[in-house]
Amino acid sequence: MATLIIRKINNAEEYIEASALLQKTWQNAYKNILPTDRLMQLPADYWENRI
Repeated sequence: MATLIIRKINNAEEYIEASALLQKTWQNAYKNILPTDRLMQLPADYWENRI
């Protein structure tokens, strides 16, 4: 069984990585709910300020 480790984000690079992961998972989760163009128009840094 896989182990899940939750840790704090420590630097700017980790914020960027977390933002990219969040955007991909958000797009995947809502792909059949929201229009594709709406999902794809979010800028790459959209989540950085929201984490």
